[in-house]
Order: sequence, then C-alpha cells, then structure tokens
Amino acid sequence: MSTSLGAGDVHQGVIRGTLSTDAPTDSAIPSQEPSADRASVRGSVLDAVVYVEEVHPRGESRLPARYTSSRLELKGQTLRPRILVVLPGTSVEFPNHDSLFHNIFSVSPAKSFDLGRYGRGESKRVTFDKPGLVNVYCKLHPNMAAYILVVPNRAFARPDSSGRFVLPPLPKGQYVVNVWHPDFPAIRREVTVTGDKKQELVMTLGS
Repeated sequence: MSTSLGAGDVHQGVIRGTLSTDAPTDSAIPSQEPSADRASVRGSVLDAVVYVEEVHPRGESRLPARYTSSRLELKGQTLRPRILVVLPGTSVEFPNHDSLFHNIFSVSPAKSFDLGRYGRGESKRVTFDKPGLVNVYCKLHPNMAAYILVVPNRAFARPDSSGRFVLPPLPKGQYVVNVWHPDFPAIRREVTVTGDKKQELVMTLGS
C-alpha cells in the first residue's frame, strides 16, 4: 500500500511514535557491541528500525538524502555495529582491524556473499542491491554476527533511548509502517497521512 500523488500535491504529514518492549529489564542479555548510540543489551528499543514499506517515487524524491556507502567494521572479534541500515545500491566496506584473519559471509536470500580470508589493514566491499534482511557471519569465528537491513526507501528512522522515533515528512496518503527488531517479531501498521497532521503510533515489541 502506498500513497498516490496528484499533480502539484505537496501536502505532507509526519508519522511519529513510541516503541516499548515487554521484555523484563533484568532479563536483558548483554550485546556483543555496546556503544554510545546503540544498545548495550539485547532487547533494547535502540536496536529497532522503523520504516515505510512503500513510498510513491515522487514522494521519495522529497525525502532527505541518505548515504550510498557505509561500513561494518571487524574489531575485537565483533562486527560493529551489530545492526546496520542501508538502502538498495549501498556499498558496504568490511575493514579488518584485528590481528586475526576473518572470513565474512552471508547466505541470506537478500544477499549471498563470501569475502574469503583477509587480514589486518585489509578491507572488502559488498553492494546490497535489493531490500531484505542480511545475516552476516565470520566462518573463522562463529561468535561474530551482525544484521544488515536493506530498507526499500529513504523513509526510515531509529528510535532514541526512550523509544521515540520520527519518520521523514510524507505526502498525504495510505502507508504501511514496519518495525523490525532482531530479538522480537516484526510489527506492521497501516497509517493514513492527512496533510500537516501528525500521526502518533504507540507500539510494543514482543506483545
């Protein structure tokens, strides 16, 4: 489901909301990659990705520009960040900062690749050309794992530590909002954007 734009239609609205989780705080599992801006425990709302399933091409042309390259670093025998969000066509670098050899690969339907063994100071690159979830691993170190979520368009957001998120302004119309999280089932909501009105969503992961 996507919006339909009429000639000269520039009316836009904002979808925003709050995510929470029904997981008990004391049951959280330490993440492999604590950082200042992402989760240090599994099950945190910081690891969620909120995105719009489909946007009319004319509507997407008004959305903020996004990077067409990114990095998933091999450091301390971890893949950092644990969760990377990119657009179709994005080129992702996999630089090795460890003194060990690594062999990064994926067998996911959205993107299958095998970078082979490479050492410290070397980097390999992969272009992700279609939407979908890509599970990334190291053949030499089974504990190394990360997720690359290739979202279909530029209408996406990451929540803050309180679960608040704001999607980019969208032309009026019908949309489907998806919430993905590595530790919970996905959430899918239909939303109507009407002009300048803000649409507020309240969603609970794992409910």
